[in-house]
Amino acid sequence: MNWSKITKRAWEQEVANGNFDVTGTLKFQNGRKIDRTKAEKLLAAYWHRIDKIFFGRHTADHGIGVNRWCFIELGKCGENLHLHFAAKSPCDPILFCCVANAIWSDFNPDTAPLAKNWITPIHDQGRTAAYITKETRHLRYDVAGLKCAHNNQGNYQYDIQGNSGQRTRILNRLTIEKLEQAHHELEKQIKLTQASINRHNGQSSSADV
Repeated sequence: MNWSKITKRAWEQEVANGNFDVTGTLKFQNGRKIDRTKAEKLLAAYWHRIDKIFFGRHTADHGIGVNRWCFIELGKCGENLHLHFAAKSPCDPILFCCVANAIWSDFNPDTAPLAKNWITPIHDQGRTAAYITKETRHLRYDVAGLKCAHNNQGNYQYDIQGNSGQRTRILNRLTIEKLEQAHHELEKQIKLTQASINRHNGQSSSADV
């Protein structure tokens, strides 16, 4: 029995079957130098803020949030700390991507700018699941990732169409200019993601040019 392969396969299936529609990578200005304790606190605080923006403070404080799996990685060098995630958008996925990136980019001086993070709608569920769980084959699934993960209990179903309160909370945190900047980065990342998928599938695309 190869325990590492079984573990990797189980996590990959969990993500692939999770009804997620957005995937992302949250980076730091310098993932090699960020203090580990500080990084974990920033990530936990960030996700709680995201939950409060989309569900309101009272609801988030009572355990309702964005359904997500999160995975800490240290990169090929073993020192570049960052976080991968798959999430179910509580609104239009494009809007969620923009808000998630914009909030992280301004969250703290140690968090990376818009262009360094990578948050897009999921184009290929299986490919995404394999990528964000890849370090679990080395039994490196990190407790910090588990602390950031969330799954609403019971039969709670959030309104993926959004609502006026949600829009108000977003605009209380972000300017229209910041959202437009995030959307510009998102468009570039979507094109690059699709080009990568096309190359993987042996296809050609205008996005490859």
